[in-house]
Amino acid sequence: MSRRPGRARSSQDVEHAGRVTLTDCPVRGGDRVCAPLHRVTTWSTDGGSVKDVCTCSCGRRFSISHPDAAEHLVAPIDPGRAVAVPAGISETWRVDDVWPTDQEDDRAARGVAPVQTRVLHVSTEAVGRVTGDVRKLAKHMVKVMHRAPGVGLAANQVGAPLRMFVQVHKRAVPETIIDPEVRATEGTWRYTEGCLSLQVDDVEAPVVRPKWIQVRGRTLHGDVVEVTADEIVARICHHEIDHLDGIEYVQRLTGDDRDRVYGVMADDGIDLEWLPGSPY
Repeated sequence: MSRRPGRARSSQDVEHAGRVTLTDCPVRGGDRVCAPLHRVTTWSTDGGSVKDVCTCSCGRRFSISHPDAAEHLVAPIDPGRAVAVPAGISETWRVDDVWPTDQEDDRAARGVAPVQTRVLHVSTEAVGRVTGDVRKLAKHMVKVMHRAPGVGLAANQVGAPLRMFVQVHKRAVPETIIDPEVRATEGTWRYTEGCLSLQVDDVEAPVVRPKWIQVRGRTLHGDVVEVTADEIVARICHHEIDHLDGIEYVQRLTGDDRDRVYGVMADDGIDLEWLPGSPY
């Protein structure tokens, strides 16, 4: 997912109300203060204590007892002390197969596969065990994402058919989420999106997606994590998981927005058969 302009924090953005410090959030923007928007529950692979915390998109942490604390949409699945790792493609996949770092294409950010690349339009495979090559892939993806710049990147966008993605709000939720599974969604909201695999003028458009999402996956450490996300973090998770399912954001468009964007892509010479409609 491509980056949109942000808002810098100033020294005048802090307000004190009794013992509570209200801070204009540098990520939420619009003079909105930090809030416990996201709920992150983590089970350690070594059977240690369960960690449960709420975060703002900027990374500020809140107790789950906060009166406005986010709640999971459905009860998290406790994996118990033994965290089973499913079989996956990581046992045979090698990081040498990624899209070349300096690969240039008029329709994509540098090092990113453009639309009409087959790996983008088919579902990815479960990662399974976190190997050294998987860790190298995550590091490569973070580098490509920041250089683009973008706010999220799926593995198949760098040519790797693995089910994992990275995102920039690493202080709020894990930077890398492996084998993500959508467990629940709720509500709807409309927000303009773009994509690092579709860098064509005038194709950014508002996409209607669920407002909240609850995702279960694993971290690079192998820990099991369940994240209930709101606002921009939810949007990024939806967008990147769509990529992992072979869906480009334009496939979610409807009505006049779809007609306009598909017209622009057709004029640019993109074969629209790669991008059949798939609205929520």
